[in-house]
Amino acid sequence: MDRTFEESSSQPIASSSSFSMKIRGAKTHNLKSLDLDLPLGKWIAIVGPSGSGKSSLAFDTLHAEGQRRYLESQAVSSRQWMQQLPQAEVTSIENLPPTLAVTQKPSGYQPRSIVASITEIYPPLRVLLAHTGIPHCLRCGTAIERTTTSQMRAFLRGLPEKTRLMLLAPLGTIKDAATYQQQLTSIRKAGLLRIRLDGQIYEVEQLSNQLPSFLKGNEASVEAVVDRLVVRDGVNERFEESLQLTLKLGQGTLLALWQAPPTSDRSHWESRLMSARDLCPNCGWQQTPLQPRNFNFQSPHGACPRCEGTGSVDELDPAAMLDSEEKSLASGAIPLILSATGTWKKRYRETIEAWLHGHFLQWDQALKEWPEVQQRNLFEGEQGLFEGLVTLAEEEREKTRSKKRKALFDSLQATRQCPACLGSRLRKESRSVTWQGKNLVEILEMSVEEAIQFFQAPEIPEDQKEISTPLLREINHILQFLQETSAGYLTLNREAGTLSGGELQRLKLAAQLGSEMAGFCYILDEPSVGLHPRDRQRLSETLHALTARGNTLLMVEHDDLLIAASEEVVELGPGAGEQGGAIVFQDTTAVWKAMEEKDKRSTPLRSRRPVDLQKNPLLSLKQVNLHSLKNVDLEVPLNRLVVVTGVSGSGKSTLFRKALFPTLQKSLQRKKSENSPGFQLSGQEALQRVIAVDQSPLGRNARSTPATAIGCWDAIRDLFASLRSSKVRGFSSSRFSYNVKGGRCEACEGLGETKLDLAFLPDVWETCSICQGTRFNRQTLEIKWKERSIAEVLAMTVDEAAEFFTEIETIHQPLAFLQQVGVGYLRLGQSARTLSGGEAQRINLAREFSVSLDQATLYLFDEPTTGLQRREVQKLLGIFDQLLDQGHSVIVIEHHEEIMLAADWIIDLGPEGGERGGRIVATGPPAEIAKEPESVTGEYLRSLGIKLG
Repeated sequence: MDRTFEESSSQPIASSSSFSMKIRGAKTHNLKSLDLDLPLGKWIAIVGPSGSGKSSLAFDTLHAEGQRRYLESQAVSSRQWMQQLPQAEVTSIENLPPTLAVTQKPSGYQPRSIVASITEIYPPLRVLLAHTGIPHCLRCGTAIERTTTSQMRAFLRGLPEKTRLMLLAPLGTIKDAATYQQQLTSIRKAGLLRIRLDGQIYEVEQLSNQLPSFLKGNEASVEAVVDRLVVRDGVNERFEESLQLTLKLGQGTLLALWQAPPTSDRSHWESRLMSARDLCPNCGWQQTPLQPRNFNFQSPHGACPRCEGTGSVDELDPAAMLDSEEKSLASGAIPLILSATGTWKKRYRETIEAWLHGHFLQWDQALKEWPEVQQRNLFEGEQGLFEGLVTLAEEEREKTRSKKRKALFDSLQATRQCPACLGSRLRKESRSVTWQGKNLVEILEMSVEEAIQFFQAPEIPEDQKEISTPLLREINHILQFLQETSAGYLTLNREAGTLSGGELQRLKLAAQLGSEMAGFCYILDEPSVGLHPRDRQRLSETLHALTARGNTLLMVEHDDLLIAASEEVVELGPGAGEQGGAIVFQDTTAVWKAMEEKDKRSTPLRSRRPVDLQKNPLLSLKQVNLHSLKNVDLEVPLNRLVVVTGVSGSGKSTLFRKALFPTLQKSLQRKKSENSPGFQLSGQEALQRVIAVDQSPLGRNARSTPATAIGCWDAIRDLFASLRSSKVRGFSSSRFSYNVKGGRCEACEGLGETKLDLAFLPDVWETCSICQGTRFNRQTLEIKWKERSIAEVLAMTVDEAAEFFTEIETIHQPLAFLQQVGVGYLRLGQSARTLSGGEAQRINLAREFSVSLDQATLYLFDEPTTGLQRREVQKLLGIFDQLLDQGHSVIVIEHHEEIMLAADWIIDLGPEGGERGGRIVATGPPAEIAKEPESVTGEYLRSLGIKLG
């Protein structure tokens, strides 16, 4: 889009709001000393080309300053435990609210992280179960509920008139003479006359201090008989005194025995154990006090002790241990046994032969001749007769010191569901607690939609409402946010590693936005990632509700739909890198939309390549049943631009990244696919390679640079090492590395800048005073090629370096790929810390393109338009066409309007997400998809019918 560009002056671009954030002198990264006002309480979209400074303004300036101010409000002693962002280069920011940011950077989720923990549903859920859940006895399964004194009193007084009643105080168990004497003495001191031992009542005077013979060698329960009375009027005072004494002696626990009146048919004694503690009323088993940590599988207090909270265990796999059923144990049917040495070889032989003898089987008999049950028992064991080969081998594995044997055992193991917790990750005590009839495992197995129904209107006892109400409100608010952003199909126990980038982004949004806070400044990085246009509309409604509560929303975005939903647009540019960093537009969204529509009309459509399924080579994958996919048969036209669409959760990533990609990769490597049992692949003969390019960002540490990422840095170092001046001095290529000692500046260790550790304040980076930012020492800088030192080469832009190294193909070609993806403005030595998400994504693309192109390759892209503006998307389409011209094939999982309209072939999954998706709804060019009534993508394309032609 053409914009009138003026260098930022000292006069700020004013906002229409009278109360605004006032930013002065913002110079972080490539920002050109920006002065601007941003209205508070509004939704502001920050747009511009990739690398124009959007993230520098939103995250590295505003959020960094917001975090710094928050940390200053904390105690000095606590700041050391908090991660601090680099200090922003800005003169001043006035009226900055507390900031909360949701970025696309990796969040470091643990392998154990699940949807419930990422979205912050898990903490209030654990508190809810700990304080209002009902534990169940691990012995008999009886519900354990605490009984208050008033509840006990009401129950006992409610017994029928003339009921004979005994109040007993449980004192524990008698294990030996010492405990017997101790209990007897305490009863006598209390002035009580009777005691119940193992269910029989005795007069205290009849018992001596010697342990009765019937108790020797046995454990026996003991209760003090506090009172015997008949329920009738006039005994209230006596009853109350006896009740209090019973609870005192029993430490809050009471055993009531009663016999119905003579007029009743029931003449036997009934009993009920009541306790203010967590005590089973049936068998007396005591539950330890529950705390929220008892329901956390990432804590030793809640995690299953067998699998330590992972839900799976690594065990020796019988199938891997067995070589052939055609062989006998003597001839190597199980190599593990045959390769054993010393005492273990003898133990295996003697133990197994003794078991075989009892079943009339022979050591040298082929396993296929054994009965099937004995083949299984060989590995699993037979109770009382044989421990099993797996158990024997596990024992050797623990005790052996041989590295060779340990390596063998490692190769024979497989990851299986934990047999103790059945994959639930929690210890049995935690699984025994229920809330509204469901335990935590059952709650986490629910989808978001199911959980909304479950938590919506539960029946809460009056005495639990005070603690339950705020917890349920928090849980319901987050669940509702997930539902509104089309994540209702996700189960709460879904692992982080199985989520797509878009799904993970929405979960992070839910964690931050799914609360009812007001007065904050939310800063979002492309919340549209992974969302279908229909889902983006739902997200925009949720974001409007956020500002309606009095929050300010800053959104770095390229999606037209979400930008159009905002209230004000700030555009940075006019270019990227050093050509960006200035404000080229700031006005209402209505003005921006008018200019954008004009720009859209001037954008030419890509010429599509026709697809003839009868003539085109096809890649086929059939009978795919995985996650939500339901027996899907897939056909992909090769040497075409194939775009995969569908609402979130419809199965796009599962079908292409978890089924097609690994199956094809293993096939091309001539290996059997381990991840796709039963999938039928055909048409792979036309391909030689498959490459997946996902949303993984470039390594963001100070030593990563575009030169190292694209792979030309080694060639540059080799070039400098080959110079005559280097050889005379004995310099090798390592001399020109800033990562190792030798040629680098040791004052900054090759970084070119040093970090000032200000203890409890954010770290400050400043140019190294020794090397002046060149990274290298004086001797290394004396080596020059074409009058340029290695440091001067690092300071070049990609465009400058491509021209400088024109005649050296190994350096020029990778740089040319960087130019093609539109990052020619970046400097070769620019730290990855300063790169935007869009820049990192395009460097990843260029890195894959730089691989040898002489092999027919299938490229699989997942959301490649992330971080790209409309004009940059057009460049990306040009790259796709180059790949197709060279005979390659391109599959793109994408919802960008320009990509869908440019597709040669669309594969649309759905119709909805989760269980209501998982099948191919429509295939064909865009015009055909638009005709499909069941396709949500078709509905969107119909709204763009003017462009379908």
